[in-house]
Amino acid sequence: MNRTQHLKVMLVDKDESFLSLMRLIVQSNGPAEISLSRTAQQALTTFESFKPDLVFMDITLSGMEGSQVLHGILDKRVACRILIVTALSQESVWEYISLPSSIGYIGKNMPIPMIRQAVRNALNCSVFSS
Repeated sequence: MNRTQHLKVMLVDKDESFLSLMRLIVQSNGPAEISLSRTAQQALTTFESFKPDLVFMDITLSGMEGSQVLHGILDKRVACRILIVTALSQESVWEYISLPSSIGYIGKNMPIPMIRQAVRNALNCSVFSS
């Protein structure tokens, strides 16, 4: 990977074990500053202070609907790129995937090599601005 600067990556998921897996996968792809959030409210608060370049976000968080969190993020910083992470089918999350800042979808039931590839693609996607 030829990133010249550390990306700021925010991982948002209520599942502690999936957060750990995602953190390991992101770290295995090169230098990144990583922030973890487990709830919708924590994600919105952390987002403002951390200012990530890339967000991997579960849309079925406790305390708030995923669309509210997504729109809260988009209202604050449109340049951020978002990858939807969920156990739901791609068809059921199409409204989120089709948002302008969304760069794709990771199904939690995907085989780990496919998750790794999706993370690698997301980390290498576009030019990130802080």
